[in-house]
Amino acid sequence: MSQSNTGAVIKAEKDSQFEVTLTPYPTLQPNAVIIKASAAAINPVDWMVRDFAFVPLEYPTVLGTDVSGTVVEVGEDVKGIQVGQRVLA
Repeated sequence: MSQSNTGAVIKAEKDSQFEVTLTPYPTLQPNAVIIKASAAAINPVDWMVRDFAFVPLEYPTVLGTDVSGTVVEVGEDVKGIQVGQRVLA
């Protein structure tokens, strides 16, 4: 079974609308974890990036870094975090 991912996507620079749609499943990096989100937030930095495009991005893109959930994959260089652990990032 292939894995799926859903994200709140903005399609173009300074696009004020988010569209919840299927997005590519992330590739696990050696120093990273993949989290199945239970909750996510859009904070002031996210909407400022969306509205003012002061950070160069490739579009379509998914904004946001505030998440809580369960770890589903752990990179080989990650220490102290395990699959199944609940996390806040």
